[in-house]
Amino acid sequence: CAMSFVAGLSDNELLASTLKLRRREHKTTLEILDHLNEIERRRLHLKLGYSSLFDYCTRHLKYSASAAGRRVQAAKCVRRYPEVYELLEKEKVNLMTVALVAGILNDGNRHEVLGAIQEKTQREVEAIASRYRPPVALRDRVSHVRVCVPDRSLSHGGL
Repeated sequence: CAMSFVAGLSDNELLASTLKLRRREHKTTLEILDHLNEIERRRLHLKLGYSSLFDYCTRHLKYSASAAGRRVQAAKCVRRYPEVYELLEKEKVNLMTVALVAGILNDGNRHEVLGAIQEKTQREVEAIASRYRPPVALRDRVSHVRVCVPDRSLSHGGL
């Protein structure tokens, strides 16, 4: 097993290198969102035989289902609301928080929601998003239960 390059770095070099990689990863993620939007605009995923952009991301790009879902949601949200891209770029929000609110954003609430979710944790954004989702109506269910009544004449030897 070869020794890792990072094992030879000092603590400060390792921390600086990690931060540099994180910044590169952030920039690359934004580029991925742009590419996904263009792939969908051109319908290239369909031409390649994938049923959806999500299918393309999971089967072709090998993202996990959750990673693909976040990217597809964020890409669609950015396409509809370009100000989301700026928030991502400035790191005021992240992919997870955008994915959490993508389904509730509309022209009427987007400024309020996007203002509320900036620099919030996932749990805080989940709480904010829940205020905009209609309550789920649970249906009452009545199940008929059949109870077999034992034949008492059989339990006493049939007598």
